[in-house]
Amino acid sequence: MNKKMKIVLLAGIVLAVLVLGSCSLIAGMSIETRITQFQTDLNAKNADSIQDNFSSGCAVFKSLNTEAYWTGGNSIFDFGNVTFAISVDSVSGSNAYGSMMYNSGKSGPLKVHFEMVNDGILGGWKILKIWTGESDATQQIKVLVH
Repeated sequence: MNKKMKIVLLAGIVLAVLVLGSCSLIAGMSIETRITQFQTDLNAKNADSIQDNFSSGCAVFKSLNTEAYWTGGNSIFDFGNVTFAISVDSVSGSNAYGSMMYNSGKSGPLKVHFEMVNDGILGGWKILKIWTGESDATQQIKVLVH
């Protein structure tokens, strides 16, 4: 094997190691990370950023980037004067289950269930549907119906 072939082979091996070693960077956000980002964006009260956490397959996706959508009692996630704390207790397939405190910890906890969808290599996991409830998460948020 000549010197040029060795260099090409070595470069190919280095490239393969870099690609395989950085799959988490290429694969987008995990389910847990996406829900944490959703909470961060809710608490920052930035509707454009909140929309980025949802799959474009969500029926109301185009409305999610307006402040009016997130205020005025349209949803439990009305961020007018509320701070949210969402914890994920378990993940099963494309579903995450946990609890949520709101109103700066004065209200809740509510059970919460996120149905997620993997939106591809760069997008990673995105929110498709959300359910909440006091004893279980069976009430689908009316405004986030697929």
